[in-house]
Amino acid sequence: MSRINTTRWILGGIVAGVIVNVVEFAGSVLYAGQMQAVATAHDLKVSMSGGSIALGVAMGFISGLVAIWFYAVARSHFGPGPATAFRVAVVLWIGGYMLHLLGYSLMGLFSGPMLWTWGAVSLVEMIAGTLAGAAVYKESAV
Repeated sequence: MSRINTTRWILGGIVAGVIVNVVEFAGSVLYAGQMQAVATAHDLKVSMSGGSIALGVAMGFISGLVAIWFYAVARSHFGPGPATAFRVAVVLWIGGYMLHLLGYSLMGLFSGPMLWTWGAVSLVEMIAGTLAGAAVYKESAV
């Protein structure tokens, strides 16, 4: 059994994180206004301070690192390559993003179309980020 190549995991995770953040930022224009309107209607403050933006960006990088760690582990079961990266991305999206969005749906706070858009953007960012990060990841030679 081979060990995870820590350097390649971190590099792949950073690549995945950059893509997650770029897609999230670009995609958020599709639903950010609706989120703001819902928050305002419920007397909730949506603050986009420097700290909250930094936390959001950090979360994108953490998502990338987690995805590539799972990809590195899954390679031994499913083999290296895009098919394994795709599987990892979809499973992580289901276990994280989709369940998160279903929770919002159960609360009835956000509209169905907004949640579908949010879900589609997050699925694209997870798949694209994991595929790109997986392309960087290689096993250790030892």
